[in-house]
Amino acid sequence: MPNTDTGYLVVAVSTARGNFPIEGAIVRVYSTENDDIRLLYTLTTDSSGRTEKIELPAPPLSASQIPDTGVIPYAEYNIDTDYEGYYTTQNINAPVYSGITSIQNVALIPKTDIRPNEDTRFNESGGPDL
Repeated sequence: MPNTDTGYLVVAVSTARGNFPIEGAIVRVYSTENDDIRLLYTLTTDSSGRTEKIELPAPPLSASQIPDTGVIPYAEYNIDTDYEGYYTTQNINAPVYSGITSIQNVALIPKTDIRPNEDTRFNESGGPDL
C-alpha cells in the first residue's frame, strides 16, 4: 500500500536505562523501500534528549482498520544514533502510523572494555539483533 498519508516521529535518546537524557546526540532517519536506502533526516537532540518532531510518509489510516489484509498498517524507518563515548545504536523497522506521533526511545550504552568495538542493533519488529 502506498504511503499517501503523514505520520510523525520523535526520537528520545538517553542512557542509564532511560534515566539521563543525552543532549547533542546525532540521529539519522533512513527509508529503505525496495532495498533503496535514503537518508531523510539528520537531527540533533535537545537538552531533554529529544529530536524535533519530523513528518514521514505513512500508509493511510484505513490500512489499520481492515483486519487480515496482509498489508502492514505502518511505514518502517531505520534510525542510527551516535554520541561520542557511546556505541552507535541502530533501530531497524521503527513503525510510523498515519496521523500519530511515534516516540522511538533509544538507550545508548557507554563504551567499556566489556564490549569493545561493537555497535548495537535493534529490530523494532522483532527482538534484539546483536
